[in-house]
Amino acid sequence: MERLCIFNTIPPMLNEAYAKAGIPEDEPVERRSVMDYFVRQGTDGDGLAAEMNTPERRRSYIAAFYSHRLWHGHYQFSREGIDFFTEPFADAQKFRASYGLYECNFGKRPLSEMVRFFEPVPAPTLILYGPEDHIFDERFMRRCEIAYPDHAGPFVVPGAGHFLQWEKAELLNSSLRHFIRDRLRP
Repeated sequence: MERLCIFNTIPPMLNEAYAKAGIPEDEPVERRSVMDYFVRQGTDGDGLAAEMNTPERRRSYIAAFYSHRLWHGHYQFSREGIDFFTEPFADAQKFRASYGLYECNFGKRPLSEMVRFFEPVPAPTLILYGPEDHIFDERFMRRCEIAYPDHAGPFVVPGAGHFLQWEKAELLNSSLRHFIRDRLRP
């Protein structure tokens, strides 16, 4: 791994280091109503896959995250955008595979599939944060500073939520061009 760009995702689980730095723990996932999907995908993946037994049901389930699930900031996803994002999830295998990370979090999938999930990541890392995200709060940035010791940022991206790559695509692309400038072809 040469470099990373991290935004609005689960950083490595370094709970002792985070506590030592004075970063408060999150409320347990099971008690946060906005995280019901996290619990379901992480603890009942096969049951969820069985319920989402048609391409339409799978796409509708995923579409919720781009609309009423409040993951986005002020950005409104168009019907065409939602269709674009949900198309891969029509496939049952892709849908089922998409929540493997959640299963690892609950011990339902072997941790050997995860890379550096319980240790700091030494790769140079660009850290961005969309504050309109209802899933990750400012603790995300503080945790990333510990989890990715060789970092640039964290940089707050106003008006972005969980889908920073779509909500602020131009800013993300520009940031990446600067961060990996020496790797780009002339």
